Amino acid sequence: MTLNSNPKFSVLLAVYAKESPKLFQQSLNSLVNQTLKADEVVLVCDGPLTRDLEEIIEVFKSQLPLKIVRIPENVGFGSALQIGMKHCSHELIARADTDDISLPERFAIQIQYMVNHPEIDILGSSIYEFEDEVTNIYTEKKLPLGHKEILKYAKWRNPMNHMSVVFKSSAVYKAGGYSNYRFAQDYLLWVQMIQAGCIFQNLPDVLVLVSAGRQMVTKRGGFSHFKNEFKMQGDFLRLGFLNPAQIIINTMIRLPVRLLPDNLRRAFYLKILRK
Repeated sequence: MTLNSNPKFSVLLAVYAKESPKLFQQSLNSLVNQTLKADEVVLVCDGPLTRDLEEIIEVFKSQLPLKIVRIPENVGFGSALQIGMKHCSHELIARADTDDISLPERFAIQIQYMVNHPEIDILGSSIYEFEDEVTNIYTEKKLPLGHKEILKYAKWRNPMNHMSVVFKSSAVYKAGGYSNYRFAQDYLLWVQMIQAGCIFQNLPDVLVLVSAGRQMVTKRGGFSHFKNEFKMQGDFLRLGFLNPAQIIINTMIRLPVRLLPDNLRRAFYLKILRK
């Protein structure tokens, strides 16, 4: 779909009861401080929220063009985003997470890039990862930039920083939208979009500060996470994206990492996966 020179765009977020009120407030505040303001901010409340989170939402109703979507029971991140997309009014949708911070120029840079490159369906960026405080940045997560490089990388690892992307809603719907996976819903969506012929791009600019400390490493461990990944590998095979040999290699790599103690998995992420 061709974009006009000054397209309207939506921001899509999902919040649930266990979110940090401090980080949630910082995240919403970073949307207020954008040099290019969103035309709407679709905030999906995935199940009942705490009083602290509700109070923060009340404060930001006067500062952001909030469209609040409430789901009576927690349905999980992927399902919540899929529901939220139905409430987004515009073709361009910027994803944001409720514990991360978008830098002030983020939307201005990404929306203009999408206008200048109408062939692109999804655009991401590099990110800084921090622990506890935004001043405690410990690594930068870079990813391949061009479409061909992204496609090669996607055979082995997630090629996009989910919280940094802007995409065309028509491209996401064409690919089937978000799944109800509990982990790595975005990775499956990217593969579906690749198979649907969508065009990918990453910017080298760091546009988002991401809360990704020890808790993130803990979430990515355990046999349940590995089972989810193994099921996803099966989906990649079904979609024709991977062949059986690639799935065997991916499985052999992922299982030991998921079962490592948290401190060793953290070291692996920092020393290997962030290089």
